[in-house]
Amino acid sequence: MSRFPQLSFEVNWRPFELNPHEKGGTPKMEALNKKYGAQRVAAFLPHINKAFANLGIPFSYGGVTV
Repeated sequence: MSRFPQLSFEVNWRPFELNPHEKGGTPKMEALNKKYGAQRVAAFLPHINKAFANLGIPFSYGGVTV
């Protein structure tokens, strides 16, 4: 916006749901397995865990979807 001072901008934030049909309250691992299949989840979890660890961000698959 600062690159175009002659223009006027208005920012409207809108919610974005990655899975709008998920009702919530489902255990995270159950929701992942349902969406991607257990075999794919088992394949990508190590990569996700490593990425978060490299950034120093604690991450847990516990809990439920919201």
